[in-house]
Amino acid sequence: MKKILGAALIAALVLPTAAYAVDKAGKVKTWVAGTRVVTLEDNTACTVAAAVNVANVAVGKEVTLTYTTANNVNTCSAVVVK
Repeated sequence: MKKILGAALIAALVLPTAAYAVDKAGKVKTWVAGTRVVTLEDNTACTVAAAVNVANVAVGKEVTLTYTTANNVNTCSAVVVK
């Protein structure tokens, strides 16, 4: 029994946690092109990945962000402007 619990504990500590993508819709409050950070009106901030097209991102536009969070940083893998 102790071996099973020990193995389970090691597995829980060693196996990485899965990152889940979140979709969030809202209106752009700020857009800083130099740092590629978009902030929605609810203060959700997201750094947009370099491969993502941001040509139509602008303050006041309705968008849907798809992002993951790691080390308290949201990183967008997709930005859809409505």
